[in-house]
Amino acid sequence: MKNNMQEYIQYLNRSKNILFSLLIGGIIGAAIMLLLAPQSGKRTRAFISKKGNGLLGHLKVDRFASIVN
Repeated sequence: MKNNMQEYIQYLNRSKNILFSLLIGGIIGAAIMLLLAPQSGKRTRAFISKKGNGLLGHLKVDRFASIVN
């Protein structure tokens, strides 16, 4: 019984450490993203949209080429 309780406590401690690490990592990542943002949000959204449409176009061409070949 005592051994099971010790294992359960260790499990809880590991879970807390993992959740805490993920939270801190997310906060640090968000802060770095805000500090290193090279342009305004409007320009960034336009850039992402443009790149996404370009990628989508390449995927359509590649899919068509693989069907033909």
